[in-house]
Amino acid sequence: MAWCDDIRTAAKSTSLIVFPGVEISTHQGHVLGIFDVNTPQNIIEDLLIKLGIDRGKFGSLEVATDKGIVEMCTVIEGNDGVAIAAHVDSERGFMKLIRVGDERRRAYAASNLRALEIVDLSQGER
Repeated sequence: MAWCDDIRTAAKSTSLIVFPGVEISTHQGHVLGIFDVNTPQNIIEDLLIKLGIDRGKFGSLEVATDKGIVEMCTVIEGNDGVAIAAHVDSERGFMKLIRVGDERRRAYAASNLRALEIVDLSQGER
């Protein structure tokens, strides 16, 4: 996570706007948490710790929280972030991982799930 503040500092003399964020793995798919440009990295780190992710595991592809998509969105929004379901149509996205109809409907209907990232528009299922 230390890179976030470094990138923000490097971008100060440019027209780039850096939105700090994190991609979090759950058993139901991946969720992006995007935060205000002024959010310090320690706020995001604290969020990960609250979700049961040890500091030493930050950035590891082998770590997931035990929270589901809907709960993740609630936690992210409760920390002033915007929750985006990442690559929902990929093998690790919630369209593939959540097969129970009611659970899937709850995920789509979650009021704090602000966007879906779709990576393959050629797929038929929507």
